[in-house]
Amino acid sequence: MAAGKPVIVSDKCGCAIDLVENSKNGFVFKAGKADELCSKMKNMIENRNQKASFGKKALSTINMFTFSEFVSAIENSIIPIG
Repeated sequence: MAAGKPVIVSDKCGCAIDLVENSKNGFVFKAGKADELCSKMKNMIENRNQKASFGKKALSTINMFTFSEFVSAIENSIIPIG
């Protein structure tokens, strides 16, 4: 995603929920379903315009996950004691 490329991940991959918008910046397939994976890969190969569009969206998505955002999320989740 950081390279501006779409992704194909299984539903067991942790980022499938947080980062992948199915049919917008990549695809999510059901783990263990090789036919689904093949279908998604074939789609990416055959649809260059879609691939480019997904890649731009992937880069936009991943750019929101910066070190500063990570630190901020941790700081906001800490409950002061005392």
